[in-house]
Amino acid sequence: MDITKRSTSRLMKHIFGSDMNMIIEHYNGHIAELAARHIYLKNVFSECVSRTGFLLPYMSAEYGYYSIKGTFMPVKIKEMVTGFGLIGLAISIDDDIADEYADNHLKMISNISVSELIQNFAYSLIFRNLRKESKIIMSETSKAVSATTEYQCADAANIISFQKGGFDITSYLHATKKTSCPIKYGLRLGMILAEGQEFIETTENIGERLGIVLQLIDDLLDLNDDVKNHKGNVTLPIFLMRNGQTFDKIFSMIDYSLDVCMKEAKKVPYSIKLEQMIKGFHKIKLMAKQRSDETTLFLKNVPDGI
Repeated sequence: MDITKRSTSRLMKHIFGSDMNMIIEHYNGHIAELAARHIYLKNVFSECVSRTGFLLPYMSAEYGYYSIKGTFMPVKIKEMVTGFGLIGLAISIDDDIADEYADNHLKMISNISVSELIQNFAYSLIFRNLRKESKIIMSETSKAVSATTEYQCADAANIISFQKGGFDITSYLHATKKTSCPIKYGLRLGMILAEGQEFIETTENIGERLGIVLQLIDDLLDLNDDVKNHKGNVTLPIFLMRNGQTFDKIFSMIDYSLDVCMKEAKKVPYSIKLEQMIKGFHKIKLMAKQRSDETTLFLKNVPDGI
């Protein structure tokens, strides 16, 4: 079971680089432990955990901590924050269940079971050492889960509305904040653990913007498959394409947000990791640009009437 096998891990590699190596082996060990306890769900574990729902919140917490201390979290705190990351993983599993397994109830139930097992294990990690940090991590985890749930509900409502032809860019951008939550609350958690409360507003702004950027990029990267497979989900790229518009507006939004994030990052005591993260977003933006160009070319070559 290797988290780096998931296709979106390529994005995480650009964003976090070799820093991911500090936690992947540890993460895989925990998942292997869980799978060994629940043999009947081993195959489901293999499918569920090969995703990046863990990396985004966990690495964001590491970078938030680094921004204040100039070093990564100590081992004891890492273990508890691993629980925070695993909650992010469970949420990402829940978010995909309806989309991926709506026609397979057995698969859906199995994935729900795995999600619940991961959450229970995550909370045991958070409270394994009864320290003041446990209360902080639990409090921030609750805030992250609550906010993510709100935006997931908004996203679900949008899907129904958009499929009926009621696309609204404000509603779309609001729902994309579900992707902001693991970054925003991860950075926030790291800063609180590092006692850098005076910089929280700065990193919340960074996290919210980066999450929206990531969702836009993800939608652009999915565009080619969505068009070829006639998927019903309506995203901003799909909306623009259907209305004969280019994707320039999206890339302008991305560039503006990343410029703002870079300026904000320079306000923290040790900005090198946040800057590295933002530069990684510029790299995956180029991947999205290439994919959108491929889709445009594909559509130009489709004969009339197809």
